[in-house]
Amino acid sequence: MFIYLSMGGDYKNAASLFSKQCLITIGYNFVPIPGAMGISDYLMLDGYSRIMSSDMAYKIEMIGRGITFYICVLICGIITLAGYLIGKKKADIVHAGYNYKAEKQKRKKIWHTD
Repeated sequence: MFIYLSMGGDYKNAASLFSKQCLITIGYNFVPIPGAMGISDYLMLDGYSRIMSSDMAYKIEMIGRGITFYICVLICGIITLAGYLIGKKKADIVHAGYNYKAEKQKRKKIWHTD
């Protein structure tokens, strides 16, 4: 709805657009079939085309897809990479700690051989 308004859409159609978007989202979230996102895209384009031009409906759908799907994939990838790097750093510290303790034990034995 906000994308529609930012692209010069009519305020009179905003409520209708919002209600169509809500119904379509509820509909495809409760249909457990593969390809539900494609069905959602089709329904959004069909519903939006009744309120605005097909070109504007396509642009809004692609921007919406970019925000709702690809941004989430990017954020999850960054979080996964950060988790991997942090975990690896902790593992390196733990392994270094074990080596440090072993060296410390060896030094004690060398110095305390009476």
